[in-house]
Amino acid sequence: MRRRHLLAASSRRLRAGLVALLVGALAGCSRSEAPSEVSSEVPSEVPSEVPSEVPSGAPAEAASTRARPNVILISVDTLRRDHTSPYGYGRDTTPSLAKLAKDGARFDTAYAHTPTTGPSHATMLTAHLPIGHGAVRNGASLRQEVPTLTEILRKEGYQTAAFVSAYVLLGKFGFERGFDVYDEELAQDAGDRELTACAKEDLERCADQTVDAALRWLDDDRDPNRPLFLFVHLFDPHRAYSPPAEYRKRFAADEATPGKRKLDWQQKTAVYDAEIAFTDHEIGRLLEALERHGLRDDTILLLTADHGEALGAHGIPNHGVALYEELVRVPLLVRYPGRIEGGKVIEEPVGLFDVMPTLLELAGLEATVPSYGGRSAAGALLGRGTLDPERAVYLQRRHYETEKLMGVRVKGDAFGVRIGRWKYLESDGEGQGELYDLEVDPGESDNLVEREPERARAMAGEIERWKSAHGGDAATGAPQQVSEADRQKLRALGYVD
Repeated sequence: MRRRHLLAASSRRLRAGLVALLVGALAGCSRSEAPSEVSSEVPSEVPSEVPSEVPSGAPAEAASTRARPNVILISVDTLRRDHTSPYGYGRDTTPSLAKLAKDGARFDTAYAHTPTTGPSHATMLTAHLPIGHGAVRNGASLRQEVPTLTEILRKEGYQTAAFVSAYVLLGKFGFERGFDVYDEELAQDAGDRELTACAKEDLERCADQTVDAALRWLDDDRDPNRPLFLFVHLFDPHRAYSPPAEYRKRFAADEATPGKRKLDWQQKTAVYDAEIAFTDHEIGRLLEALERHGLRDDTILLLTADHGEALGAHGIPNHGVALYEELVRVPLLVRYPGRIEGGKVIEEPVGLFDVMPTLLELAGLEATVPSYGGRSAAGALLGRGTLDPERAVYLQRRHYETEKLMGVRVKGDAFGVRIGRWKYLESDGEGQGELYDLEVDPGESDNLVEREPERARAMAGEIERWKSAHGGDAATGAPQQVSEADRQKLRALGYVD
């Protein structure tokens, strides 16, 4: 396992201290200064691309960028929207997320465009859908010519650091581009705590270990004279579900009903919820530490998930093989104190490829937003506009070479689109398409494709136009090959072809 090591902490602290003293003496400035205003006007000309070459160190004019807000992105792997407290779940799984929603905004109709970890995170960081950024499966790499959010922010003077929790997000797959620090150290010292599945192999690390690493870096290596971009990825809700005993006991007891035989999926759902609760506790610990470090009031914080989990719905045990709502509908919360109204709810549809342009515009960097892919939702968040309720949201499942996986037909590619209340799904090798009216059938149980043939054809045409705009046949077919060593590691995490 490799890791990009930090510079010596003592050297960093010495340099940071000297710089802080000098700047303070000359300019009397501090990070407590109010952030620069975010323009309410969208530039008439947006660059079509961003240079991919980024300075390797802090820019000479770093002091002039200190007024920019910090940006923090938290991703929780495999987190179903409807199993969290802000979205009305019956169990109190996520009090930390509930507080975030109360202090900021909640998107009610947010989509992951693909139910697979690597490609979904690549979409967050590039504003491209998988057919654009190239990482259409786990173990495939981002295209070098596609700029990332991190590269743009570092070019603008941000100190950039990431702390990830699973092999699938190793930096070698392109995720480390633009990061000053990319902490992917998955080997863990359990110490005196209980060993759970996430601590037994060098494939993932538990949420508390990832948060510990981030907090050590904040204590020792954070440069207070530069705005911060921090990315934290937590993997625990991903199967195999193995929460700490305290959380397992709490939610298993909650699920038990005297005299009633517990169903297998009830048991699995209980431990899945326990994993979510443990992760939420660690998010709360991270949020408290950020506040201690003065990284709350002048900070944009966005929390989301890369995809959901089926938990037996539609006959599917986990995720990856289909595009149903429980797999692609995700939580999305944004907090920016003093700028975004607390408790705000945005109903219109957005996708994870909107994350990058939204964060850039909120940070006052509209001119760096690429012209392709996602759109900024900053206007809706800041109360100066609304989003399109009929906007098309496109979905893509990775290509499968096999005929069946986990009891589900998965031949070839699968695509989908949601427009308003309607959602259409199709696959190359899995039979007829599927059409659902989500307003009356949110569980997608009544396929209307034969009763609404014209609507089905129109939505199929929308998918074809979208694919053609992104390379036609090049958007489908067999993706990049994955090395056998990486394939074995991914299989050990539950990813199979």
